[in-house]
Amino acid sequence: VLFTAFLSLVSGLSLLYFAFYPDHLVELLIFLGLGIASIIGAYRYTAGKNPYGYRAFGDLAVFVFFGLIAVLGSYWLHSKAFSFDALSASLGFGFLIVSVLNLNNLRDLEADKVAGKRTLAVILGPQGAKSYQAFLFGFGVFMVSFSYLTAIGWSYALGAILIGTAFFRIMFRISALQGAELDPYLKQVALSTLFLSLLPWVNYLLP
Repeated sequence: VLFTAFLSLVSGLSLLYFAFYPDHLVELLIFLGLGIASIIGAYRYTAGKNPYGYRAFGDLAVFVFFGLIAVLGSYWLHSKAFSFDALSASLGFGFLIVSVLNLNNLRDLEADKVAGKRTLAVILGPQGAKSYQAFLFGFGVFMVSFSYLTAIGWSYALGAILIGTAFFRIMFRISALQGAELDPYLKQVALSTLFLSLLPWVNYLLP
């Protein structure tokens, strides 16, 4: 983890230098702070004396760091501008990444409860966590599809909806499963999120 954090810091500093120096020093300092906060957040998630990932704050942290900062922050870094399309995409992917986390926590719910780990899934209980899962994935797909519709066209929004629909059936299967039975679906939810994130690249690869 520390080695990966070091590589992230080095590559991040290089990117900030080329993106902001010397004309945007305030933005450089802001993004440097966000980068350091991301590294600390990644470490403190499950490490340290009081890991917040086991205190029901993991979902919020993942939404902020993997959604808002990762997507909206990256857009700002490259364009020096704000975009509602980027905002809706950051919200959508934030919800989708949290859905991967929640499904993982749902799988480990009983073990986490015994170990005293209070994830949001433990607090909500099995049925509550499954309803939460359906909301996260459904709303995430909706926001990503809306972003694609307004930014790159209806065909990409349709593609996002089709991918979301194909994997949304997972939610119905999850309702009757628990524990290790959820393992195959955890992989499918993660892959569906990956496919949705790669979809815009088609726009740049086509002649």
